[in-house]
Amino acid sequence: MRNLVFLTGAALIMAAPASAQDVMAAPPAADTTMPAEPAMPPADMSAPGAPAAAADAAAPAAPAADVQAQWAQYDKDSKGYLTPLEFGSWLLARQGQDMTATVEKSRTGKQANLPAIKVLNATAAEFSKADTDKNYQISPQEFADYQTM
Repeated sequence: MRNLVFLTGAALIMAAPASAQDVMAAPPAADTTMPAEPAMPPADMSAPGAPAAAADAAAPAAPAADVQAQWAQYDKDSKGYLTPLEFGSWLLARQGQDMTATVEKSRTGKQANLPAIKVLNATAAEFSKADTDKNYQISPQEFADYQTM
């Protein structure tokens, strides 16, 4: 019986690594996961080593020009501010529901100006967010700030 225990103990010792160093030196198991995606090249490949500051400086000019163009289109009387109806017309047009022609048609007609009321009701909450100084007018700065929200 003692020989059997001795042989069993010897077999366990031989099967186990001699020290923790042997465990660390063992090669890692093969990785079966997919290889990582290759790194994407930088977006600006114009000139190697050229500063990207020139491209970054031109970027804010485009949104500012867009804001100016939109402002000119919706500030109908060149008052320097947008009324709630003008802002609402801009907002709905931006969402793909341009009601400008319908509102203008109802202004000149004899029927009630229901399209304008619908525009005001649909955009009242957004107008309140955009009108930060609460004077019921959207200034050019408020208009630009709203577009960056």
